[in-house]
Amino acid sequence: MSCCFKGVPPELVDFIIDHLHDDRKSLTCCSLVSRHWLPASRKNLYRKLRLTILTPSDTLLYRNSIHRLRRTWEVLSSSPHLVTYIRHLHLACFNTSWGRVNVLIPAPCNC
Repeated sequence: MSCCFKGVPPELVDFIIDHLHDDRKSLTCCSLVSRHWLPASRKNLYRKLRLTILTPSDTLLYRNSIHRLRRTWEVLSSSPHLVTYIRHLHLACFNTSWGRVNVLIPAPCNC
């Protein structure tokens, strides 16, 4: 992969982007800088996927959580290659009668 900055090795750019692994806003910005930055940015953006579903007791939050779930499904359905970046899938479900249930599903090692 060639780099958009003359003299900066692409491995260094990848290292810098990897350092931002917990900063979604910066990773999103990096993904828009150039097509050369996109793969490393995507790898970190989709490494951990967290989906939270709320119960209908709080209607606005419930609608927002369902909207985010649908949007995530649309993105992954329209770009199935993004699934290969997912290493951890965290599902959280909140219900007023039974509290919170968390499920962490690690990706298979051969992905």
